[in-house]
Amino acid sequence: MKLGRWLALFGKLAAVALLAAVCILGALVYQTDIGLPLQIRRLTIEGVAEGSASIQELQDSVQRALGEKNFLSVKLEDIRDAVESISWVRKARVDRVWPDGLSVYVQRHEPIALWEDGRLVSADGVLFTSSDVGIERISTLPRFSGDAAMLPMIAQLWSKFNESAGRIGARVRAVQVSLLGSWQILLEADQRPDVTVELGRSKVRSVLTHRFDLVVDYYQKISDMMQGYPTYLDARYRNAFAARLPSQEGRLSWEVEKGIVKPPEPEQISDDEEPEQTPAPAEPMAKVPRADGGPAFVPSEVTVEKRAKKRPRPAPRYVEQRRTVVHPSGIRETTVRSVRK
Repeated sequence: MKLGRWLALFGKLAAVALLAAVCILGALVYQTDIGLPLQIRRLTIEGVAEGSASIQELQDSVQRALGEKNFLSVKLEDIRDAVESISWVRKARVDRVWPDGLSVYVQRHEPIALWEDGRLVSADGVLFTSSDVGIERISTLPRFSGDAAMLPMIAQLWSKFNESAGRIGARVRAVQVSLLGSWQILLEADQRPDVTVELGRSKVRSVLTHRFDLVVDYYQKISDMMQGYPTYLDARYRNAFAARLPSQEGRLSWEVEKGIVKPPEPEQISDDEEPEQTPAPAEPMAKVPRADGGPAFVPSEVTVEKRAKKRPRPAPRYVEQRRTVVHPSGIRETTVRSVRK
């Protein structure tokens, strides 16, 4: 009887040992024959990529979120959240690409203005940073300042103000909203002095746009009455606004625009300075001698006609470039497909 019990116990232990051996063997087979092929090796980034810094930031973010996970175990939501945590990313979509890749579609925040602390402002009123936006583009952006909580409203009304300002040949250069909710707009034009428009306090969009439209509608009439362009307009009154007397520059700009005085003459080139000479266009049939003394080249009229009629090829919708990167494990190749603007 005791021998039977011992045999039964031995059988159970043998079964447990066999099961453990099968599990270990299965893990080894998975690691060598299945796990490695399922590792994610390729990454495709689609969307607008301004430059190499943005691409590298995206790539590193995906690699960190990926960790040790493979093609089947990775959660696409984790990759998407990691990508959307990047400051300049507005929205992202992540897909699996069989057999060992991930595809990440990225939608960027497009800058419309520069915030007072140096960050960029998107069309949605979101503050973000991007090292790929060039200084030339930043220098042309309008400036926003004041209460950051008002940014969504500022971004929305800025486009309306800018559209209305176009009726008088001006554009919005700056928008400031104080902590008390007072709005101030700075307008600029090519041939006129800058003018500050005080809109006062209001949280109602229609009230602010009405005050600004009132200024735009009567701007030229007030300028003609004062015989000069004002530099400050106060629109905090109901159905009225006040204007500061124009400066000397404002009077001169108005007189030039009305044709009362002639615009200042451009600077004359002195006799000592040699003016820039524009090279004369080459004759289509002129002989061009060769430097090595060989026979001259004579352009062909037929060739010129054919080249003139040749149509340029349409630019591709995507600009694609491949990058080979070195990581201790994981992604080995990144393909970037940037949408042309």
